[in-house]
Amino acid sequence: MTPEEKAAADKKAADEKKAADDAAAAQREADKKAIDDAAKAKPTQTAFHFSGTVGGVFGVYGHGFGTSGTLTIGGVNVTPTSWSNTRIKGTVPSDVKSGKTTVVVNGKSIDATV
Repeated sequence: MTPEEKAAADKKAADEKKAADDAAAAQREADKKAIDDAAKAKPTQTAFHFSGTVGGVFGVYGHGFGTSGTLTIGGVNVTPTSWSNTRIKGTVPSDVKSGKTTVVVNGKSIDATV
C-alpha cells in the first residue's frame, strides 16, 4: 500500500468512526429526550375503587393519580394523609353523609357508599 493509499484508508476509517460516534451521540440525546418527555407526561387516570366510612379511614385505589391532586367525597373537599400514583388514603370527614355518594379524584368521579 502506498503512503497515499494508507492516508486515504486512515481518513476513511476516521470519517466512519466519527459518523458512528455522531450517530451514537444523536441516539443518546433522542433517548434522553424520550425519557424526559415521559417523566413530564401527565399520567392517565384509570378507573378506581373507594372504601371507607364516615369518620374512619378511607382508601382510593387505582392508577394514574399522580402525586397530588383534588379529592372530594360527597361534595366535601378532602385533604388526604397520603397520595401516590396508585393509592390515596385519609380520613372521611364527619360532614360527609353516610350512604350512597360520589367520590371525585382529579375531576373523575365514581359512585360509592360511605
